[in-house]
Amino acid sequence: MSIFRAGARAILTTVFAAGTLATPAFAQEDSEPEIADFSGMRPQDVFSMYQETGNRWIREPCTFGVPITQYMSRAAPEDVAVKRAEFFASALCAEQQERFGDAITALDKLDALGIEYLGLRLYVLRRAGDIDALRDLFAGFDGEDFGEIDNQGFWGIYRAFDEADRVEEIEDIALRWWSEGKFESIPLEYRESVATTAFEAAVRRGDEALARDLLSELASPQTYIELLIDRDYEALWPVIAERAGPNLVRVGEEAVAKAKAEFEADPANRDSFSNYAYMLHFNGQFEAAIELAQQWRERESDGEGIEEGDAWALNIEAYAYDSLGQPEKADAVFDQLASYAPEQHDWVVNFVINRGSRLVGQGRWDEGLEAAALARKVAEDYGTTYARMIIARDHACGLMALGRENEVAPELEFLRENASEALGMAIVGLICAGEEDEAAAMLLKGLKSEDDREAAIGALASSDLDLFYTASPATPDPSDLLSDRPELAAELGKHYRDLPTELVPRATLRRKELAAD
Repeated sequence: MSIFRAGARAILTTVFAAGTLATPAFAQEDSEPEIADFSGMRPQDVFSMYQETGNRWIREPCTFGVPITQYMSRAAPEDVAVKRAEFFASALCAEQQERFGDAITALDKLDALGIEYLGLRLYVLRRAGDIDALRDLFAGFDGEDFGEIDNQGFWGIYRAFDEADRVEEIEDIALRWWSEGKFESIPLEYRESVATTAFEAAVRRGDEALARDLLSELASPQTYIELLIDRDYEALWPVIAERAGPNLVRVGEEAVAKAKAEFEADPANRDSFSNYAYMLHFNGQFEAAIELAQQWRERESDGEGIEEGDAWALNIEAYAYDSLGQPEKADAVFDQLASYAPEQHDWVVNFVINRGSRLVGQGRWDEGLEAAALARKVAEDYGTTYARMIIARDHACGLMALGRENEVAPELEFLRENASEALGMAIVGLICAGEEDEAAAMLLKGLKSEDDREAAIGALASSDLDLFYTASPATPDPSDLLSDRPELAAELGKHYRDLPTELVPRATLRRKELAAD
């Protein structure tokens, strides 16, 4: 075996062994960079450069990856490992340049060599907006395929159908999987989400028996809250309530048990770790959520680097401290999360935002604005429009509270322009600025729109039903608009009901008891 072939295989092993790929965060090159030219070099020198530059061929697919792997392929035309590198670099470059058809062609060539890059193929189809191809690919998923995509890739599929206004198609796929007995092959971390989607299809078809069966797969208390307040499910409310149990205790305990089993089956899976923390928190087991999250510190002491799943568990730890009346400990957790460099951990944007929102919501205005300013800086490079809406809301509320009204106009402008992305954020920001009538009009319009109704209901629903976020007593509750606006209240009543007392979740009751103490 030549050194050329042996070296190529050694370097490519880690890239191709699993045949999986998270949603690409690489393939970001500067505008108009110089394309590498290897025409005057010897093959062994080119290969040495390939070895010495590590994953540069992946990070810079167009200017370095394609030229160097094509040269290598010409020098060793029979080497399959080199061909794989060439096709992979070509796919990355084509995706970066929005030549999506060429990217799919390159991925087809990889398939022919026995490497299926499912994650990258899904990503390319999403970027191309080819929902038909995405649907056909997703419909053919089996348990193995689910294991080859990460959380970001999985939810990216759902977002693609949602943005194309074709959610019913993915619901029908999920229901077909249920009917065909495929649920057992779906990994636990996705199964309830897929079951919820199938449940929606069963309800839409009016198949009450099938909907009842699917409830057995649903355990998250947050899901049951949504089902029990939305009048679209009114015909099934008695069945849903019976399944949930008083104060949602039955499903809360079941959700904890499922999450625990999933985590214990694979303790290295950090998404399972954070999900277990979520379910403990949602069930009002705040002390247990804290104890679990602190396992991360044991991993840290062993020299293991933090992952996003660890960070979400720490976020839950902070909120649990708040629920227990220990805000100074929550501060310390969020300060730790904010200390991670976004250049190495782009997910830190979530936690600097949550940190700022928490402080503003607690009326700690100066601290909150300082934290929101940091969040804005990080979100410039790593945040979505939704993320920036949260930050604009926090700035609007903080500035108004500190009497800095003359600085609020840009925040309100952004909130108005992007209200369709995060209606609830726009509403709270407007109320903070004294624009209650505008906020009420926006909500009424949202309730009358099928596209915006869910967001409008979410904005008006009692904050007591939010099992994730910490309490925000210092910022306005949009539901206060209902008392003197009968038209808004009447429209909301067509689609929503207050959760009956006997169904208020245990976590909410426990928070109130702790706050009273």
